[in-house]
Amino acid sequence: MADNIQTYTSRIFLNTEEAKKKLDELQSKVETLRKKKDEAARAGDWPTFNSLKKQLDHANNQIRSMQTSAQKIDRVLGNLSTASVKELQHLPDTSE
Repeated sequence: MADNIQTYTSRIFLNTEEAKKKLDELQSKVETLRKKKDEAARAGDWPTFNSLKKQLDHANNQIRSMQTSAQKIDRVLGNLSTASVKELQHLPDTSE
């Protein structure tokens, strides 16, 4: 029985500066939202407080999502020689 071996070559470009910039922007936004939320709580402005809390939760979720994607990519790239095609196909799309 003949062996059926296929070889694929891919180039991977990682733009870490863009990702770092986005993460820094999100962290700055989180800090600003926290301060505004605390001010609204001290002033007793509960509608503003609730709105800021939702925005803060959304920003924190974006940060967590970015971190999870980065961890998945790092794990696959660290084991690239043993990664399956399925793992490579399911890498998160970070082109946003």
